[in-house]
Amino acid sequence: MAHYLVTWEIEVDASDPTDAAAQAQEIQRDENSLATVFVVEDQDVGEAHEIDVGKRVLCRFCEKMISSSSNSTYVYKGDYVCEDCWNCRL
Repeated sequence: MAHYLVTWEIEVDASDPTDAAAQAQEIQRDENSLATVFVVEDQDVGEAHEIDVGKRVLCRFCEKMISSSSNSTYVYKGDYVCEDCWNCRL
């Protein structure tokens, strides 16, 4: 199993650090928030990906949940395909 560092950043105006953290948490938990982009770094290989979890879809072949905006997601005949299926099936 791989080890990942997941980060999310936002700039807020606040009265103090606690207020800033509370505002960020409120924004992140809002179900209508567009703040759904994370940087996910594979700590074992040092490779980073920007993942938008707000745009998740199923792979056409394996039905794994994937991000529609990821660099490792492909489109085949109008459907989304994960990188693993793209490399071994197409």
